[in-house]
Order: sequence, then C-alpha cells, then structure tokens
Amino acid sequence: MEEFEVVIDPTSYADIFLAADICPVEISGLAKVIKESGRYLIFGEPFIPKQKCMDNGTETDFDMIAYGKWCDEMIRSGREVELKQFRLWWHSHARSDVYFSITDENTITTIGGFYSEWWMHLVVNKRNQASLRLDIYKPERQPPKYIETKIKFSSPTNSAMMKNLMSERKERMRKIIEEKVEIVSAWRWDDD
Repeated sequence: MEEFEVVIDPTSYADIFLAADICPVEISGLAKVIKESGRYLIFGEPFIPKQKCMDNGTETDFDMIAYGKWCDEMIRSGREVELKQFRLWWHSHARSDVYFSITDENTITTIGGFYSEWWMHLVVNKRNQASLRLDIYKPERQPPKYIETKIKFSSPTNSAMMKNLMSERKERMRKIIEEKVEIVSAWRWDDD
C-alpha cells in the first residue's frame, strides 16, 4: 500500500472531542474525509444523527430511520457528492480505553464497505485519547491500517488555540447532544 498521512481540521477535532466530553456515555457520528493523493483530510462539522446510547456507557446505535431520512434529504437537495464525503465513523468509549471492540468491528463491517473503496474509523474518549484507522475495501478488502502517531492538524494549532476553539463551540455541541441523544437504560436496551 502507498504511504499516506491523515490530517484533521481543528474545528472537526474540537467538535468530536467535545461530543465525547459532554455526552455522559458513548456517542457516535460521521465526519467528512477527502483523499488527495496520499493525504486524507478530515474536515467540516461532524454529523451526529439521532441515536440511542446505553446508560452504562457501552453502546450507541444510530436511529436508522432518521439516518435514512437525512441521506435521502442530502440526495434530494443535490448534495450527493457531499454525502459521499462522510467516510469517517467516529465514536467515543466514554471513560474506557480507545480500541476497536468486537461491537466496533461488527459496525465497521456494515458501514461503507458495500459501496466505498475506503473508510476511516476513529475511537476517542474523555481523556482526549484516540485510535484511528483506515479500512480499504476495494479493489479487495485489506487489513486495517492504524495511524500510530498523534493526530496532525490541517492548519497550525497550539493548545491555547484549541482550548479557545473548544470553549467557543461547547454550548453549540451541548445543544446538539440534548437534541440527538437518548440515553436508554441497559436493562431495556433489547426492548426498544
């Protein structure tokens, strides 16, 4: 496989880590990625669909009806190219370590691989840790490529700049989570 690098827009980074920090349990969403030669750029505001998240912090599921409606609306409004850029599935493990669990692996096999040549997957937590990988599906499925180094920003960003950006975006993210996330008791998870 060719050499590649991954960079992330500071605003995208801030939003994903704010979502993980603000939501008391696991949360998940999508973000846009474009590939330019050997460089993958994660950018734009991450999409957080309506979802149910288990109160013990171990699972999150998109509301597939709401997600389907969002996809349909993107296509109807002439934004199919933009929709196809949503190739990063990200989620938090809340207070747990960042790794790809068996549940995550099952989700990864169902997201993107049927119609896209590649997808990226990101796990974050409340300790600002991250695990990022690239999954290539076509022309044939390859083992995941893990990005072992710290996430690089697409523009110069220091810790003070990131702290200010997160402060500016925190209330906005809190409102999104209140609107989109339903926390469900673990004992009634299978009943819904």
